[in-house]
Amino acid sequence: MDPTNTGNVTPAPGSPVPEGEAGAREAAGMSAIVANIVAGEKAAWMNEMREEIEGYSTPQAAPVTVDRAGEPLIKLTSPYQRMYDAMDEPTKQWRNADSDHWMAEWLRGQVWRDHARMFQANAELEKMFGRAATTEGVATASGALSTGTGGALIPRPMEAVVLIARDKVAKMRRWAQRYQMTAQTHTVPTAAAMTANMVGESTTGAQGEPTIASVQITAKKGQVKAVATVEALSDVAINLINLWAQRGGAALGTLEDNQFFKDGDGTGNNISAFLTGTAYSETTSGVLAFLDVNAMYYTLEQQYRQNAVWLISSDVLQMLSLLRNATTGAQFYLGMTEKPGPISDDPTAEGTLMRRPVYEVPSTAGTVWFGDIGASYIIGDRMGLSSSVSDQVRFEEDEVVWKLTERFDGQSIDAVASQVATGITSATDAAA
Repeated sequence: MDPTNTGNVTPAPGSPVPEGEAGAREAAGMSAIVANIVAGEKAAWMNEMREEIEGYSTPQAAPVTVDRAGEPLIKLTSPYQRMYDAMDEPTKQWRNADSDHWMAEWLRGQVWRDHARMFQANAELEKMFGRAATTEGVATASGALSTGTGGALIPRPMEAVVLIARDKVAKMRRWAQRYQMTAQTHTVPTAAAMTANMVGESTTGAQGEPTIASVQITAKKGQVKAVATVEALSDVAINLINLWAQRGGAALGTLEDNQFFKDGDGTGNNISAFLTGTAYSETTSGVLAFLDVNAMYYTLEQQYRQNAVWLISSDVLQMLSLLRNATTGAQFYLGMTEKPGPISDDPTAEGTLMRRPVYEVPSTAGTVWFGDIGASYIIGDRMGLSSSVSDQVRFEEDEVVWKLTERFDGQSIDAVASQVATGITSATDAAA
């Protein structure tokens, strides 16, 4: 029974519609039924929509990064964000829109002799990175000046940007021993590998220590100089840091490797010594053959071979790359198997010889070096990077002269840890 039907029985389908008052009541009942159905469906739809909307979580505010004092750090969206996203991970640790702005402000303050601007930039960078803004442990009593350069030590984040750019270019610093110099000249003890012995009870072991020697390192000055227009200081911060810091770091990396591999002969302004080693004489003078590669490899003591690499001058690498052999293929893959060994994930490796990576270095033409660089060479660093600027030297041209300076030295410390062939004029895949 339909509750909306006021006492009348609903006619069966196909039955004639009653006339008169009874018919009117029947029609009104049918309209009420339809209205109730529509209202019910509408209410159900509204309830469903309300439940769905209420199920959405309330948007939360993005977390605010605060500094050590609890003050929020304002993060601005940079129109150059894609440039920052494309940077390698070490650089991303130090560079973003905010840090580039304050590094650029420090440079501008230095040019305009605005010490307040420089101090503010240092303070803001310290807030961002939570540690000393200048190189730690190197400031002198008279202020943040490095002895012998006359330039102010640059903020640590900016120094990191320069050093990352330098080390992308420089190869020697990847492997050599590093020594932090606290004075201009140091005497550094050196020794070859030691030998251990089995010892019986109540007996004295055989002498196994090598002869202790020493080398002297004296800090020399390396410098890169750039000239830029005054208007360049008003450029976007990311461009300014790219040009002044990253290009300057790359130039220092090139300078260092030239000194470490060929120019450092202890004369004039050069460092004390470039990388040397135990001389190897080729089977045929001036010719690098497969037998020579094999002999250089196995002449080196096993303990040095574990971390050994090949350092080869550009001209010899070109000779090797042109060699082809039906059995061994490219000369780079000469060794105990026809298949190449792993090169590692270092994209700067050129190939392999005897399953050890080969690197191109700016050595004197005709040089092939094989050995453990960490046991063969030491680098000394004196204080940090310093920067000096003049807007007077090129006043008429509206240009600024900027100099970036570092002090370092290098010395060979263990000739036994490597084999080196010089004067190579040709290469062959023949056995001898």
